Amino acid sequence: MHRRWTRMTRIGQAAGFLMAALAAIGLLAGGGWAGEQPVRGGTLRIGLYSDPNTLNCMESAGDPVQQNIITGIFDSLVVVDYRDSTVHPGLATKWKQVDDKTWIVTLRKGVQFHKGYGEMTAEDAAFTMNYIVKNKTNAYTYVTFVDKAEVVDRYTVKYTLTAPFAPFLVTSLFYGSGMVVSKKAFEERGFKAFNRDPVGTGPFEFVEWSPAAQIILKRFDKYWDKGKPYLDRIHYRIVPDAFVRLNMLKNGEIDMFTHPDFKDLKELQNDPRFMVASRPGHNWD
Repeated sequence: MHRRWTRMTRIGQAAGFLMAALAAIGLLAGGGWAGEQPVRGGTLRIGLYSDPNTLNCMESAGDPVQQNIITGIFDSLVVVDYRDSTVHPGLATKWKQVDDKTWIVTLRKGVQFHKGYGEMTAEDAAFTMNYIVKNKTNAYTYVTFVDKAEVVDRYTVKYTLTAPFAPFLVTSLFYGSGMVVSKKAFEERGFKAFNRDPVGTGPFEFVEWSPAAQIILKRFDKYWDKGKPYLDRIHYRIVPDAFVRLNMLKNGEIDMFTHPDFKDLKELQNDPRFMVASRPGHNWD
């Protein structure tokens, strides 16, 4: 196994709409194409090559289909801009390294969970991390050096490491292990049900998952980042065949799709009806 730079490629019609839509669901992570203005409202239809393994962020393990979806359902404590390796506030507004093995993280106040599960607190953040560590879920790969998370007060969490680890913010508080689930929702629904009907704090709320067919998310009206998201809904279509996904795009049945057949890229890049968007990513293979 080795690490290398990989590229996630997406194809979409109507460049302006696509770029605004990508920004609206967070796929541009801090910006991409300058000068494009977001378009408010509407449904973004995306073609995916398979179902995700799960929609539970605590079970994230590099599944690119899952990544596309859960980044809309869940927020992470911090946001990393890989263009310059800077760390920005997410669900956490500030953080402090007390010593080599101790971090204090302050949470954003007033953040609401989907489906009426109330305000996110330190209890939810600590529960999420401790569940991953205790049960060694798929997301444990990001937190192998974390010992525990403790509630300091309603909006403060203390993270204790087993050994000094400088990249803690980037590896553990971002993406899967850094996302926060509703403790109440998880305990009420149970592991299996939560995997298919998740509750997060993200810009989009889960609506429906019909295996081998579709996944639907809707705009979360109580999202903490006021004015966002711009889209009303995201409709994921599960279409394994890249040729079929491409024809659906040409016929107007979807607005974009991921993982095209690379033999089609040159032709698509030269077709003014389409835009091919590709950006570096950090992946293991």
